[in-house]
Amino acid sequence: MQNGSKGKHDTQIISETGGFNVLNEVETTAAQDLPKKKMSSKKKALLFGVIGASAAIIVAALIIAFPLIRYSVAVSAMNKGNFEKAITIFEKLDDYRDSSDLITNCKYEQAIAWLEAGKITNARREFLRLDDYKDSAEQIVECDYQQAIKLMEEGKLDKAEEAFVKLGDYKDSVDYVERLPELILMKPFMDAGTGDEVTLGDHEFIVLEKQADR
Repeated sequence: MQNGSKGKHDTQIISETGGFNVLNEVETTAAQDLPKKKMSSKKKALLFGVIGASAAIIVAALIIAFPLIRYSVAVSAMNKGNFEKAITIFEKLDDYRDSSDLITNCKYEQAIAWLEAGKITNARREFLRLDDYKDSAEQIVECDYQQAIKLMEEGKLDKAEEAFVKLGDYKDSVDYVERLPELILMKPFMDAGTGDEVTLGDHEFIVLEKQADR
């Protein structure tokens, strides 16, 4: 009986001892886990810091790159002859790079394009604004010459003659000045049809026949 009691007692001791060891192991494991949780928080903080820094770098890069992108778009528009669009973008860029110089150049090229398209008034106005930029002064004279030609083609011979006289010896202006008086004299006949009466001074004429190319 004693032996049985002793065995039972020993079993209780072992169980209690085993329970104590298990408790110690749990406490030790928990203690070991604490530093790991702290390391995890540090890693998260570091990760957020890296993300924040990256975002700041991206924003800064966009701020720097945005004017360059707009500048490139403006230059492309200018090279394609879309001067109005280019000017609008360059003006928004203020003094970025050579935007101011390119605005002036676009205005000059736009005036040239207008002159070539027959928009003489627009071209002359722009050349006047450009003052002494490149050959703007010479282009103004060319505008006056083109306007004189236009007046002659429209049959406004008196005004055309006046315009050519003001041009002096520019191109063939002198030739036109010499020819225009005769054209002015013949204009009533040129405008009249067969059978029409034409009055020149104190004289009256009847157009008997008119050639197709007259």
